[in-house]
Order: sequence, then structure tokens, then C-alpha cells
Amino acid sequence: MKSLVPNYDIYFLLEPASTQVPQAGPALRALSKPNLPVIGTDVFYREETDSALLGIRLNREKLNSSYYNQIVSVSERTKLPLIDPMRLTVEGRASFFSLQRQHYFPLRTNLDSVSRALETLASQDLRAPTLASGTGSKNLAARTDTGAVTQYREGTEEAWEKPEMLTTCSPRAAAIAKPVEGISAAILRNGLWLPVRLRSLASKKAYVVTSALPRVGDTVYLALSYNSDSVVVEGTSDMVTSVSDAARTGSSGFSVDFSNISDLSRTDLHRFLRTARNSGAIIHPPPSRTSIRLPVMWPAMIFANGQGFSSTALDFSKGGAFLKTKRNITGQIEFEIPMDNSEIRVTGIANVIRQSGGQNQGLGIQFVRFARPLEEKMYRSFLRRVANRIEKQIIINGPTDRCKELSHNLSSIGYSTVVASDSSVFLQSANGATPPDIAVIDPVPSGLVGADWLTQRLAQANVPCVVAGDSMSRIRLKIDSILNVDQGSRSKIST
Repeated sequence: MKSLVPNYDIYFLLEPASTQVPQAGPALRALSKPNLPVIGTDVFYREETDSALLGIRLNREKLNSSYYNQIVSVSERTKLPLIDPMRLTVEGRASFFSLQRQHYFPLRTNLDSVSRALETLASQDLRAPTLASGTGSKNLAARTDTGAVTQYREGTEEAWEKPEMLTTCSPRAAAIAKPVEGISAAILRNGLWLPVRLRSLASKKAYVVTSALPRVGDTVYLALSYNSDSVVVEGTSDMVTSVSDAARTGSSGFSVDFSNISDLSRTDLHRFLRTARNSGAIIHPPPSRTSIRLPVMWPAMIFANGQGFSSTALDFSKGGAFLKTKRNITGQIEFEIPMDNSEIRVTGIANVIRQSGGQNQGLGIQFVRFARPLEEKMYRSFLRRVANRIEKQIIINGPTDRCKELSHNLSSIGYSTVVASDSSVFLQSANGATPPDIAVIDPVPSGLVGADWLTQRLAQANVPCVVAGDSMSRIRLKIDSILNVDQGSRSKIST
């Protein structure tokens, strides 16, 4: 659909359309009432997968939270994925519309109502594809920043030809790493696809080796890639290795249970496994380590050849770190790392032991010594705090830009964050089967719901809450205090 200034476009994904049009039609027709701000509708169809996109063009000036909630309610009742491009990142919108143009044929555009759009689909000879055709089930679904829109189904669109189009908000991030002879894997954490290692992979369960640990019962999105084939599967985490066990065994990770995934996702997973097995794919078991790597995005300084350079640490361990930088540095360097609970910076000397290219270009360094024994002790305490945060989840509510700022700041030092700008989604997540460990609310009212009311509802759900009226550092210190990040942390990382 064309993007005009007064328009607000949303999409429902009907798959398979031959089944969903008659089943979900009555609920969708409720969006055609004369008093509702529908400007027009468009219908797109993909024959080989029997998938339809129903585009609804809304009058932005007349759109309010009440009507938007009606749309979300229809999505929840019908279980139809709701795609809201305005709540995607810029890259996510580009990716969604690129997939729409490439794979979906416009049946009719500029229809005057949802009912007319459904009539257009009903008049088509819709046929569900068969597996014998070899196309498999490869449907389109777009995923927003975590929590932005409710009731999204798993996306299983075929791998895109250009890996750089695989954005942080897209489930097609299976191709973020180029596989050579093994299967590449990544998990979605804090809106980013984080590369992980596989220890085992089967149709019912996978075991992932990573220090970015979820909680037991959390929903996990696992992206798998082998050669040109890829799939994303939504599973449930169980058998999560504690950080203290990881420090003792040299390995950390968790298993992903696929028992309750959708039939479409299961079909795609089985296809991926068959293709990988028939092609001779192998899984390289990761080596045990004497110390685990804790994922972060924390500032660090590098001093080499008489110059100082800023960088971002992507992980820390007891014996070293990985620093993201485009500079080609070898030999011995000096480093400077700011602490998370004070203005102090620890310094020392390290050897560059490896250089990495690609998406995360940088240096793997091994600590030689710290400037003082006290600074080494402070660094170990810093590591223990990061390890405690890894297992904690924070849900954030407020204006979109503020939520992103809070999420970036908190995830950069170990926390797992979920952004839910919509208050109804925020409360649904807080009252879910695995509620967050703590909530953060911006003092600016979210939609028609104020912070005081949200705080009361969170208290009823036994979810502690922080109102984000202070500086970022003070907010983080408040959260650390409530979650006892400093307490009992000596058992987490061996000193």
C-alpha cells in the first residue's frame, strides 16, 4: 500500500487462506462498521503457500487507542498474526515491504471496506499447497521489537538472498553467520540475534551453549542456518545451567523444547533437519572453557602504539574479553574498563590472541595483569554482578524512544529486557506464566494509562517496579539494589 501522511497501515496474515477466510471472516468484518476509521483495504496473495495479506488503511487522525485495541482483540480471538509496520524498526519495515513485493501478488487494491476485501478472497480459487509439491510451508510473518504488537506467529519465510537484510527485528536472522560445514545458530535476546553454539539438535529438543541464559519457561526464538537453508523455531527453555554450575564445568547453556510449536513450524524444522542430514551437516561441540563468557555491550578503551581508541566489549570473562573495533591491532595492549557502580576505571595489560572479521569485527584479548591487585578484585566483583543480571528479565513501558534508551542501557550490562510500549501488552506480559523479575515505567503516561495505575497493577502481580525518573546510572543502581545483584554473588563466578 502507498504510504500517505494521514494513513496508518496494518496487515493481517491469513494462512492458510483457504481455511482462515471462512473461519476468521466474521470477526474481521466487525472492523467494517461505518463509524470506524477505515479508509480502504488491499488484498495480496501467495498461491504456492496459500497465504494472504489483508491490508487495512486507517485514518491516522481519527485512529484512537480504543479502535486499535479492537484490532488487537480481533487478532487475539482469531489467532491471526497482526503486522504493524509503524512499530517495526526502519530496517524491519524495509524488510517486510520487500518480502511483500517479492512474494505476494496484489489481487485487489483500494477496496472500500474489510468486507469487500474478504469477498475478493472468498471469490478466489484458494488451494492449500501440498508437501508433495516440494515447496513446503514457507509463510511470511513480520516481528516487531519485542512486545510492540501482540499475537505474532512464527515466521518461516525462505532465507533472503542478502544477509544484510536480516535485521534485528526480523526472525530471518538465521543467516547472520555464514555456515561453512556446520549448522549456525542464533537466539533472540534484547531485540538482537546473538550467535550461539549447538551441542545437540533434534526434532523435539535442542541444546544451546551460551552464557546468555534465559529463565526456565521463557519463550526462546532459535534461528538455524545451513548453507542456503534456514529456519526459525519458537520453543520453551528448560534445563537452564546456572551460572555457578557453568563456572564449575566450563560450559553454560540451556535446552529448547519444541513440544508445543505450531504444525507449520514443525514442518519447517523437519524439512531443515532432513536437508541438513542428507547434506552431511555436522555440529561442532564447543570446547569446555575454564571461565565463561558473559555477553555485554560495555564501553572499553584500548591503548596501543601510543594512541587511545574507544571500543565496545561484547563479552567479558575472568581471563579476558572480546572488544569490537575495526582497528588492526596485534601484540600487547593496555586496556581501561569503567565499572558499573562507580566512576572508577580498572586498567591493565593484555595480549591480543585473536582477530575476528565479519559482523562483529574486533579483538580477543587475554589479560596479563591489572595495574593493581585492588583493580583486579574490583573487576571480579564487576563480573559477578554481570553474571547475576544475565538471569534477570526486565519489562519496560513508556514512549518508544525512551523505552529503547532504557533497554539499551540495561541490556548493555547483562540484563534481559522486553520493551512493551503498549500498556495492555505490558500488563499481559507482567501477568504471564513467567512474569518479569522487575518492571520499569517511564513517568510519562503511556497512552491513556498513567504510571500510578500501572504501578498498582504490577504490585497486585507481585512484580517490583521502578519509575524511571532519574539518570540512567541511578535507574540501574535502583534495579541492582531491588534484585540484590551484589548479594550472594561470590558463588556465581569462581575467584
